[in-house]
Amino acid sequence: MMIEGKQAVAAAEEKVAKVEAENRQLQETYERLRKKLDEKDEKIRGLKEELASALDKKKILTEEAESVAEVTARLAAAVESAERAQALFEEALKNTGKKRTGAGDQP
Repeated sequence: MMIEGKQAVAAAEEKVAKVEAENRQLQETYERLRKKLDEKDEKIRGLKEELASALDKKKILTEEAESVAEVTARLAAAVESAERAQALFEEALKNTGKKRTGAGDQP
């Protein structure tokens, strides 16, 4: 009976040793996976920051582009107004010249 008890204890100790080894392996695997997850989280944080920065730059560029478009439209309107004024001035000069020429023909 003593031999059977010693064998049972030895078998139990062997099972405990296997369970402890499996537990260590699982713990090591968990730690590796945890480290990878932390690295991924850090990378995600960095990418979010880059994305936020890129969106801010895009917003600024869009606002600047809208300002440039607005200035361009105002400038185009000013040029158009100046061209009309020039045409009216030239027309007025022609009419003034015709009146002078016409006035000189009459006695």
